[in-house]
Amino acid sequence: MRIAGNKTQQPSPTLNESARSERATKTKGAEPTSIDTVQRSESSDAVDRALATDDVARAARIAEVKAQIASGGYPLDFASLAEHIIDDELGQGLS
Repeated sequence: MRIAGNKTQQPSPTLNESARSERATKTKGAEPTSIDTVQRSESSDAVDRALATDDVARAARIAEVKAQIASGGYPLDFASLAEHIIDDELGQGLS
């Protein structure tokens, strides 16, 4: 509120207040005229199926590599691995 002379002036309502007031007036006691709905496309369903399949394949590959490591059948170059970890941490990833 601003005081100018002997009169007080109410600040003009902000856009949000005006919109809120108008919306309240329009919707007061009114029945909803439509309902929002969402429909997923066939392509989004296909993406979900592909991702699920990929997760299964990835989990299987991880299990396979773990088993190879445990049995000693998966060769690891520890020097190269350490280099890659350090380069990655320093932001110099080898591409």
